[in-house]
Order: sequence, then structure tokens, then C-alpha cells
Amino acid sequence: MQAPSAEATVSVPASSTASACWVQFTLKEGRNRQIRRMVHALGYKVKALHRTSFCGVLGQGLAPGKWEYLSDAELQLLRRRK
Repeated sequence: MQAPSAEATVSVPASSTASACWVQFTLKEGRNRQIRRMVHALGYKVKALHRTSFCGVLGQGLAPGKWEYLSDAELQLLRRRK
């Protein structure tokens, strides 16, 4: 059994319904399939996951499965996170 991961925050938009909703998770430390496991433990199913940022790097405008080189500012941001 793994040690517990760092605390996560969860928010559900007011526009959500009982049959379908978007949920925003903010993780300080992500583990393999962590969100899917948390949602499954509550009796629900994850239909899609979208990462909006990683260590402050947003990746806006980047199509799924695509990549781009990091800017100097993004590299500095990642180096400060060590």
C-alpha cells in the first residue's frame, strides 16, 4: 500500500447536473491514475481528463497529443519548482 498523497482540492461548477458534470481537481502531487481512482471510489466513472497546466506551464492552444519547445520563461519556472 502506498503512503497517502498530498492534499487535493476539488470544485464542481454550479451548472453541473446529477447525470453529468465537469469537476476541477487541483493536485499538489499526482500519482498514477489518481483522479480515476478517487472518482471510482465514490462510485462514478471518468469519461475524459484534460490537464490544464503542469507546474505552472499552461500549454494553451496546444492540440491533444502535440508538443512544443518550452520558452525560456517556462524553463525558469520549472527549474524554480525543484
